[in-house]
Amino acid sequence: MLNELYDPLIELNKSDLLPIILHEMRAPLSNINASIEMLLHSAVDERTHREILEIMGTQSARLTRLVEEFFDVVVLENNGIRLDLQPLALGPLVREVVKSFCYPVSTHRFDVQLPPGLPLVLGDRNKVETILRNLIGNAMNYSPEGTLITIGGEDRAEGVVVSISDQGTGIPSDALTRIFDRFYRVEDSSVPRVRGMGLGLHIAKLLVEAHNGEIWVESKVGEGSTFSFLLPKLNLEDAP
Repeated sequence: MLNELYDPLIELNKSDLLPIILHEMRAPLSNINASIEMLLHSAVDERTHREILEIMGTQSARLTRLVEEFFDVVVLENNGIRLDLQPLALGPLVREVVKSFCYPVSTHRFDVQLPPGLPLVLGDRNKVETILRNLIGNAMNYSPEGTLITIGGEDRAEGVVVSISDQGTGIPSDALTRIFDRFYRVEDSSVPRVRGMGLGLHIAKLLVEAHNGEIWVESKVGEGSTFSFLLPKLNLEDAP
């Protein structure tokens, strides 16, 4: 695995992208180091001790996500995508992913509106789960806490569509053509700066296209956004 990543990392180091990655990693590392120093050299009560450990856990998880996203892009863009294609029911998977965002508490409300009897698709379960997590996580990042995120589904002639709609600030028209680009993020002064490197949507696009599917976005400023992706239906001759 390390050998597979070595050459792409060298190429990345020659570009101007590495400073972006290091900048994003600096904040969680600094927070973790500061927390360790406080625990080692300060007398704190049990409650403060627990709060510091929770901060360390949050920042460690954030750092892990950054590293995973970075390596995902390196592998996907340079070594291709290996899919374990199986008949896949999207409804149960969508509900499972949404449930994970609600545990232990949820910052948003969710409404899953998938029609019964959606056809199976031929998909890699883990990769489709990543697509869903990235799109739902993006909706949560760019919509106020407590607002509704709706996940819908549709059976079309060309495939099964899953849509994630939020009640966020929306995307300016000049940003729509770049929204799936690597490291691109919409900057909006009306919402707090979103953490991350701007890779989630790019990864989702790579994975959808690896399934011979399509992904797109519809949005109006002030009215929210809807990200949709289509996966081809399972044909009997495609079944493993």
